[in-house]
Amino acid sequence: MLKNLVFIVKAKQDFIRYSGDEKKKNAPLLNSLFESISEIYIPLLNMFEVLEKDNIPCKIGLVLPPLLCTLLEEPEVQDLYLEYLEKQIQLGATELKRCSDNTNIVENIHGIIRNIEQLKTDFVEKYNKNLIKAFSDNMKKGYIELLATCGTDIFLPHFADMKEIISAQIETGLHAYKQVFGEIPDGFWLPELGYRPGLEKIIKSYGFTYTILDSRSVLLSDNIPENGIFYPVRTENFLVLFANDPSVETDLYSEDGIVNSMYYRSENRDIGFELPMENLNNFLDEKGIRYSTGFKYWNRCFNNEKNSYKIVYRLYATHSTIIVARNEYQAFRKFKKEVANTGIRPTI
Repeated sequence: MLKNLVFIVKAKQDFIRYSGDEKKKNAPLLNSLFESISEIYIPLLNMFEVLEKDNIPCKIGLVLPPLLCTLLEEPEVQDLYLEYLEKQIQLGATELKRCSDNTNIVENIHGIIRNIEQLKTDFVEKYNKNLIKAFSDNMKKGYIELLATCGTDIFLPHFADMKEIISAQIETGLHAYKQVFGEIPDGFWLPELGYRPGLEKIIKSYGFTYTILDSRSVLLSDNIPENGIFYPVRTENFLVLFANDPSVETDLYSEDGIVNSMYYRSENRDIGFELPMENLNNFLDEKGIRYSTGFKYWNRCFNNEKNSYKIVYRLYATHSTIIVARNEYQAFRKFKKEVANTGIRPTI
């Protein structure tokens, strides 16, 4: 399989205390974790299932921080996620009554509820509440290439003169991956892509064969590689370095980026931030802070309340998604062709 384009998905997770009084105190943080399960981890696993079913060869790099693995394996967190889904379904029933006079909104609510119910079924019946095992199974099938990372999301260059701290971070992550997945990954992910000369020696000493750098770490180095960021390079101790594509952040998050496409849902307009607290008391703590509920009805085109109901977000805007994907693929092909004209077969 030619690897001209390499996707690496990096999950980010801080540890959350979830027992006793800590559960109520950290409800917004738990909500964020549960949103990630619903919107990223389960859909990603379902995507691998479809790829396998359609016999499509594909592999992506995946970075699952040790803290996330610990949380996802914890039975109490798994049960809390199911409680979260049940509360969402109850909130949906309330929303159906509140918005009964608006057919567009009601259609969206029904779609959201169906999606939540399917998530619950997948989580319990398909994955037996253990998403880490599901990721491990897909790794063994060849759909995932796991990259290790540090024990916590530490910025390593800040501790360059304290090598024992860097070693402890790498060892902690290494031990966690071996315990959870039963093997040591080949690749190592630098948190926040933080690098400075000398780190490659420590990384290589733990048996890793490659890592990913920010493109500036390559382009601003003392010895600029002949092929720039479009081809992997080796350090003196034979650690392989790949550079990230510097245009990705712009493609995703700029004003005209994918995330801000008119075809997609507005993540800022959630009823958890807009409705009176009495309408949300079965989901939010009346005396606590607000956070998202998952019930978002609007797309990016929203301008004002006067025309809001005419541009209600369609949950399954499949055609629009295809348009965005096609445009991005065409842009990638054009970019690849431009690089290839220089005599380089790029790896991006």
